Amino acid sequence: YSTAICDSVHTTIIDISNSPLSFSEMNLDGNAYQMNGNTFSLTENQNWDYGSIWFTNAIDLTQSFDLSFELFFGCNDSGADGMVFVLQQNNTNIGSSGFGMGYDGIVPSIGVEFDTYTNTNDPSDDHIAILQNGDVNHGTTNTISGPVQASSSSTNIEDCVFHSVEIIWNASTMVFEVY
Repeated sequence: YSTAICDSVHTTIIDISNSPLSFSEMNLDGNAYQMNGNTFSLTENQNWDYGSIWFTNAIDLTQSFDLSFELFFGCNDSGADGMVFVLQQNNTNIGSSGFGMGYDGIVPSIGVEFDTYTNTNDPSDDHIAILQNGDVNHGTTNTISGPVQASSSSTNIEDCVFHSVEIIWNASTMVFEVY
């Protein structure tokens, strides 16, 4: 299964219009809801709000994929904590919230973290990292790549703008890329 999950103090919206996925393949959890068409709200601007969207069919990692979508992290730079795109095989449950961004504790897994809050071991800028095994702590053996600044033009992605994301898996070369 894969998902976008979030635990936040800012509005988080995902638009999958540029993706080959459809709403019929989605399972919404927590406070997530379909806004219209292929646009979903994961969280509202309130403390300890959480939501997730899980694809109901497992992604076959023997096949390559290219997913493009838009993420909106709200307009509140003091919001927290961000969201994680997760590949995991167990179920559609959310891991621990808050600092864990709904990803902490999901084993085995690969997560692309879009982190908008400075916690322990986090850089001060909003950042992206590729992590594994539900571990949100940077600098451990579960950190695959990053963290790197989330935007090439700003230290802040809670800027009232949708941000394009592309996640590519090449099954023949076993290369996982995030843009």
